[in-house]
Amino acid sequence: MPVTLVNPRRARRLNAAERPPHAQCVIYWMSREQRAQDNPALLYAQEWALKLDLPLHVVFALTPTFPGATGRHYDFMLTGLAEVEQTLRRHNIAFYLLDGDPAAEVPRLVHTATPALVVSDFSPLRVGRAWRETVAQGISVPLVEVDAHNIVPAWLASDKEEHGAYTLRPKIHRLLPEYLTDLPPLQPHPHGHPGAATDWAAVRAGLRADTSVAPAAGFTPGETAARAALDTFLRERLAAYAHNRNNPAIAGQSDLSPYFHFGHLAPQRAAWEATRYRAEAGENADAFLEE
Repeated sequence: MPVTLVNPRRARRLNAAERPPHAQCVIYWMSREQRAQDNPALLYAQEWALKLDLPLHVVFALTPTFPGATGRHYDFMLTGLAEVEQTLRRHNIAFYLLDGDPAAEVPRLVHTATPALVVSDFSPLRVGRAWRETVAQGISVPLVEVDAHNIVPAWLASDKEEHGAYTLRPKIHRLLPEYLTDLPPLQPHPHGHPGAATDWAAVRAGLRADTSVAPAAGFTPGETAARAALDTFLRERLAAYAHNRNNPAIAGQSDLSPYFHFGHLAPQRAAWEATRYRAEAGENADAFLEE
């Protein structure tokens, strides 16, 4: 078995199905965490694929419409996903873009692909929870949810509704030494093949979003651009962050929100890199970590 790359407490089962005896692959159902590196959910799926000597497949179910989403949102997301596919192909990992409702398309793929298990992202939002609940009930293989977004897994940070940061903060801080760590890189996968490339032009042509909203100026999508934006912020603006972050007349913010939102940047990566600036940035690094 490979070295454990992901704290097992970051994962939890969503159904009671047993692993099939003649599995053909391991599937990572990507949703919230749209990146190939610094992704504990993908790393967890790869751990199992390596343990079982199976190919690793990454799937993303794209709904042609989404509440409130415009062409700007889809452009940012699809550009990032195209980069994810390229990175996965270099690591011999197949990427499949499914067309339609994840609650229907993921079970359909599972029934034909016969995976040993399916690994999913965690999201507290109602839509994502509904998707996972439907998939968990609709497949006959284990569904494992991995919190690759929060530094401390949400279900460990607190088991009840919190009414203020003052009650949640100490619980998180007690667990930070265990979870605020560096993240290992994705490994080249020795089993399977990368599969066919996605026709991204055709995907864009099939969208039904409002295309009158142009792509965002000043923000380049994708995890490479996200990491560059993080590095720029840490070098150039972190030293005054505590004083400038709330001043709209000063470019003192991190400008990382779009990358966090679309999963192009791991909050754990941002926090881990910020800790390396504590000696020189002091309270500014602490302020950023608190955010």
